[in-house]
Amino acid sequence: MTRFKLIACCITFALFLHGCGKVLEPVFLFSDKQDVALQSGQEEFEINIKSLTFETAKKANSAPYTRQVILTGIGSRANVLDETNFLKSSFPKPSNNTNYFLGIEDQILFTQLNEFETKIPQWPSASKETEYLLGPGDQLTFAQSNDSNQNITVSTNAGGKLVSQQEKNALFATQGVIGTNGNVLLFSLGNISAANRTLENIRTEVRNILIRKGLAPNFQLEISDFKSKKAFVTVNNKNSQIIFLNNLPITLKQIALGANLSKSIKSFAVVKLTRNAKEFRLTAEQLFDLSAPEIIIQDKDQIEIEIIDNKSTKSKTIVG
Repeated sequence: MTRFKLIACCITFALFLHGCGKVLEPVFLFSDKQDVALQSGQEEFEINIKSLTFETAKKANSAPYTRQVILTGIGSRANVLDETNFLKSSFPKPSNNTNYFLGIEDQILFTQLNEFETKIPQWPSASKETEYLLGPGDQLTFAQSNDSNQNITVSTNAGGKLVSQQEKNALFATQGVIGTNGNVLLFSLGNISAANRTLENIRTEVRNILIRKGLAPNFQLEISDFKSKKAFVTVNNKNSQIIFLNNLPITLKQIALGANLSKSIKSFAVVKLTRNAKEFRLTAEQLFDLSAPEIIIQDKDQIEIEIIDNKSTKSKTIVG
């Protein structure tokens, strides 16, 4: 029985070796056609030797160098491909529809720039520069050299002799305020009408008074306080002040600079001038323009300056 099993195993092993002989195939070198084997053992190559010059180096640098990548796989999946096939970029086609449609939970930001509307500026008529006219509330100071009133005193010198000396009140000064009736009372001069008159005109009258009294016209008359002419300035309807005008002219630009305005603010600030019941509206850019005329402030002018602190308004909305 054991011999029979041994004989069966030997026969099976022999049949197995006979079947494997057809799986192993010899390796041959093929020409361009893989079904024709080369008869000779070594393939012949043609070698061209060229000298290295700039021309040949330039051609060699421009010669294409193809790199191939082995793609592993089973059957037809295995292949040899050029590397350039994998380096090509493939992007989706751009969509023709560029409009975005809002949806739920999208957030919308609204920003609005706040500035004053720029209109064609209207300028007030140019006023001629005239001398300051006195009015109620102005104060005058009168000073005179007191040469006529002299006090004589007697004293002794170093040698014991009597010497007379003259003591002089060299300067006499008085002040007066122009009343509502337009007159001013100055000591030793009397009541003088001063309203709507220039300082030089009043000086001439004082000189004539002194000459009529037989006194030397050595005096000085000046305006010591200006209270009759004033303008009113308001900034953002909060800060108000009264500007008293004097013999030196003040312009609208100077008042705007005092309120921290400049040309860089542009249309974010507006200046309103009310004169003789007529309103003139100017933005900061128009007022500080080089071609803008100078506006001299006059009595009873009302100036309103409005400045936008928050130049933009923002609001956010979530689509529900």
